[in-house]
Amino acid sequence: MESSLLILLDYLKEKKKDPNTRISKETKKETKNAIEELCKFGKENGFDCETLEVISKIINSKCLKAMENRNMIRSMMPQTTVSEQTIRNLVSGFRSFSFATQKLILEWISLVSSFVKPIGCLCNYFSFFFHQLSIDSLVPQSCSILSKIARSKNVTSFLLNRLQALLQLKPKCLPLMALIQVFISLQPHLSSSGIMPNINTTLQSTLRKKSSLSSCFPSPNPEMVKNFFKIKNLNSKFEKNKKKREKETEEETEMEIEEKETETETETETETKKETETEIETEKETETEIETETETETEKETEIEISLQKKILELLFHFQQKDGRNNKNKKEIILNPKIKFSSHSILNLEFSKDLSKHLFSLDPQITDQLRIGNYVSHMLEENFLWTNPWRNAQNYQNASLLLRKINSISEFFNENLAEVNVFLPKFLRRLSPINKHFQSNNIDQNTNKNKNKNTNENMNQNEMVSIETTLFNLLSKYKLIPYEQIYYQLLLPLVNSCNQSSPNGLFRLKIIRVLLDLIEYWCEFDLISFKNLNQSQIHFNPYKVIYEVLKFINLLFSIFLIDATPGGLIQNTILAFYEFTSTCLQRKKLSFFCYTYNRYRLEIFNFNTKLLF
Repeated sequence: MESSLLILLDYLKEKKKDPNTRISKETKKETKNAIEELCKFGKENGFDCETLEVISKIINSKCLKAMENRNMIRSMMPQTTVSEQTIRNLVSGFRSFSFATQKLILEWISLVSSFVKPIGCLCNYFSFFFHQLSIDSLVPQSCSILSKIARSKNVTSFLLNRLQALLQLKPKCLPLMALIQVFISLQPHLSSSGIMPNINTTLQSTLRKKSSLSSCFPSPNPEMVKNFFKIKNLNSKFEKNKKKREKETEEETEMEIEEKETETETETETETKKETETEIETEKETETEIETETETETEKETEIEISLQKKILELLFHFQQKDGRNNKNKKEIILNPKIKFSSHSILNLEFSKDLSKHLFSLDPQITDQLRIGNYVSHMLEENFLWTNPWRNAQNYQNASLLLRKINSISEFFNENLAEVNVFLPKFLRRLSPINKHFQSNNIDQNTNKNKNKNTNENMNQNEMVSIETTLFNLLSKYKLIPYEQIYYQLLLPLVNSCNQSSPNGLFRLKIIRVLLDLIEYWCEFDLISFKNLNQSQIHFNPYKVIYEVLKFINLLFSIFLIDATPGGLIQNTILAFYEFTSTCLQRKKLSFFCYTYNRYRLEIFNFNTKLLF
């Protein structure tokens, strides 16, 4: 199996270098034999999670024929689990495949949906699968996937109206009607929107039965697996396993009967012995219990003292003096019960432990806040502004560790520290050269050919992405401030970095996602805090700021769509953004987020004009 995979990978490398070169007959035979060996191995034994990722990359490379891709998909039987990367590889090149291969991919995802890990990662592709309902040949497969993925968050009135429009074109499509019933079961208050009465009464009665739903969306059976993967001896395997289980159960029952007979004989003998031994054991237990209690108490006390001393010794450099009295000062500090931990011990502790964060939230003092602020601002400037974290491996590790700790603190408090909000605009001004560095490390899709030759040490892509993702998480929790400051601090630097990146790259997709998360954060947290304040304390209108930011984002998305032919992921994320803004009235009860297009111009219906003006 490994040799066949290596042959295919070498073939893909040669094909990518010069796609117009002619391939010899020997290489064609080798590739065919390698594909046949992989298909046989997959149908007999199945593949691991890592091999499935490699096969999905081979299918997405667009170098093999359509029949070869189908055979590869039919052989992708998982042994244990399926990773998110395999589904991402198949979905990214979905439009380039033929309708038959698209149908097979969706069938494979519907069969393997229970094996995908991490759990719930398929919900990120909900809009993609919903978009496939417009194609007639892919309706049953996409409906079966959506019925398994759907959550109450995803169901909206817009989606139900779209399904109603599709039903008018296909009035006898049972999968669509069953999917409507699944959506209404998740959001029953939307059933009053007039969708169900338009369905015929006969079909409506059939849908109310459970048997009709099971026929529309059946659970994966061995027959379905046999038909999809084209396995001949699948039933024989199940029969062999059944026979083995029956034999094991018979043997277990015989062993249990024998054990019961022996137990009855031994019980009579043991009862006589126990009466004599109980008196001796009671005396010994009383002595041992007293000893164990004293030992456990002493062990716990010593462990607590050692942990406290270690934490204090890490922070003693603040109290050291130039005289030769350092040892005495250390002992006095350790023995003094009035001295507390310094507040930046939050960052020295592990990010999984939230004890220090709870303590800080219960008793926030001005001195502690100043210490944390000075520590965070100094470390961020030292690791990102004064030095380049991508120059060496040590610099990179220190910077990524610090960002992860700060991100854990911001997630715990649901807001960034004030020093982080000051640091982010400074860093965004330097984002353009960093964006080039990411492009040189092959993170962008269309710049995989341009390799960086000036770097001193080659680092993994997964490590490179970690700093970028944590920074974008911090950007999604930026504080709501007046629009002029947001425009010059956040929006303009992001637009400049987008202009330097490729039009169909992942960098633009991440920026779109950050803007969506930022507006969700403002609607959920910041607007509530402004409502609790007095009008004299508010110096600007937060609703008007969000209104202006949405207008700017709308123009930016139109530029993204006009700049070049965008990929499916960018289109789906943009549609998700507009869906959130259009349904914000139902979710967040904000009356000014209703979008309409009038002559290519954005307008907003506002029921309370006092909010904006």
